Amino acid sequence: MATFFLLYMEDSKTKCSNQVDLFPKRSEARKAMKAAYMQTLKRLRFDTSSRRENHYCKFSRTSSIIIDGRDNYSWSIGTRRLP
Repeated sequence: MATFFLLYMEDSKTKCSNQVDLFPKRSEARKAMKAAYMQTLKRLRFDTSSRRENHYCKFSRTSSIIIDGRDNYSWSIGTRRLP
């Protein structure tokens, strides 16, 4: 049996934190990651059309990242096999 986890890390001027959420299915972890990623882009009013070394975002099947100056937000999906 496998369980899937979504690891969220934030290092910003307002917060430095980590959070882990567990999911029974990979699809549920991906759905949660996409929702959190999109909410963060909206909250930051992030300009996705502008891409620089210190200002970019990327979304993939297993990880996502938003770099906004010195503020970093990242999500990663992992798997843990249970005995």
